[in-house]
Amino acid sequence: MENSILCKEIEQIKEDLKTHEKRLNNIEQDKKLQIFQYETIMKAMSEMKSDIKEIKGQSSKKFDLIISTIITATLSSGITLIIAKILK
Repeated sequence: MENSILCKEIEQIKEDLKTHEKRLNNIEQDKKLQIFQYETIMKAMSEMKSDIKEIKGQSSKKFDLIISTIITATLSSGITLIIAKILK
């Protein structure tokens, strides 16, 4: 009688072990997936960060060009006005 009870308990332990091994395997697979997703997200963020820096650089270059053009036009007009007054 005790022998049959022990066999049943051993079988239950084996089933529990199989269940735990499956769960552990699933956890390991999930962990690998999480690592892959994390690396993908970090790579995308890095690319976005460099894109943002590039866009910021372009807009400041455009602003610098506009200011430079305004200053050049103003100075050219002023110099032309001064030369015109001198030559009169």
